Amino acid sequence: MSMLGPTLVLALREIRRHVLRSFLTVLGIVIGVAAVVTMVTLGNGATAAVREQISGLGVNILQIRPGQGFGRGGGGPAPADFDMDDVAAIRDQVAGVVVVAPLSQSSGTAVRNAANWSTTVNGTTSDYFTAQQWETASDPAYDMAAVTASIQSLLRERRNIRGAKQDDFNIFDTAQIPQTLQGTTRILTSLLGAVAAVSLLVGGIGIMNIMLVSVTERTREIGIRLAIGAVGREVLLQFLVEATVLACLGGVVGLLLALVASWALAPMLQVPFLFDVRINAVAFVFSALIGVIFGYFPARQAAQLNPIDALRHE
Repeated sequence: MSMLGPTLVLALREIRRHVLRSFLTVLGIVIGVAAVVTMVTLGNGATAAVREQISGLGVNILQIRPGQGFGRGGGGPAPADFDMDDVAAIRDQVAGVVVVAPLSQSSGTAVRNAANWSTTVNGTTSDYFTAQQWETASDPAYDMAAVTASIQSLLRERRNIRGAKQDDFNIFDTAQIPQTLQGTTRILTSLLGAVAAVSLLVGGIGIMNIMLVSVTERTREIGIRLAIGAVGREVLLQFLVEATVLACLGGVVGLLLALVASWALAPMLQVPFLFDVRINAVAFVFSALIGVIFGYFPARQAAQLNPIDALRHE
C-alpha cells in the first residue's frame, strides 16, 4: 500500500505526457459508458412519465370493449354493443367492482368563433368521474385477475357465448401499460448494452495495445528501476495502476457525457431527468475492471523483463 501513492502519481504523469493518445485509447470506453448510462437514465424517465400519466387514469381500471381486439374486428357479423343492463349486471354481480361507467365515443367538429377543429365526444354517466381517480392513495383491494375472470364469465353468459366459442369482447387492464413499457425499455437497454459491450471490448483492447507500446518505449526505464533494486511486483503494479487509471478516466468522461446528454434530451423527449446512482456506479466499476483485465498482460510483460537486456535496449 505504501507504493500505491507514488505509483498513482507516476501513472498520472505518464498519461499527461500523452493526453491525446490516452484519450483516443479510451474512446471506446467513453462511448460504451455514455451510451448505456444515457439509455438507462432516459428509460427510467420515460417509465416514470408513463406511470404518472396512468395514475391519472387510475391503475385499477378494466376497459371492456366489444370485439376481440382493440378494434371491432374484421370479417363476420359485428359483435353486439353493451347495454345498460350489462353495466348494471357487472356492477351488481361482480365482487371487487366499485363503479361501472359506460362510455360511447364519437368524433365530431368543435366550432368556436371562426375556428374549428376535430375532437372526440364521450358519452358517459357520472360514475365516470368516480372511476377516473386523479390521486391514488392505496393500487386495488381485490385481485384484478379474479375480477377480470368474473367479468369474463358474466359477459359470456349474458352474450350467449358457450363452450369453446371465442369471446366477442376484450378486457384490458390499464396496469399492463407500464409493465409493457418496462419490458420494451428492458429490451432496448439489453440491445444497447450489447453495443456498449463491444465498445468497451474495443476500448480494453486499445488500452492493452497502448500499454504494450508504452512498455516498449520505456524498456530502459524499467531496466534502470530493476537494476537499482525494484522488484517485479512493483513494476507490475506501476503499469497495472496506469492502465486502471486510464480506464477510470475514460469511465468518468463517459459518465459526464451521459449526464449532459440525459439532461439535454430529457426535456426534448418530455420525460423527467432521474439520476440513477446505481447504474452510474456499476458503469464506473466496470470501466475500472476493463483497465485491470486488459492492463494485466502488458504489466506482467514489463515485470518479467531482464534488467540487463532492458538496459541494452535502444
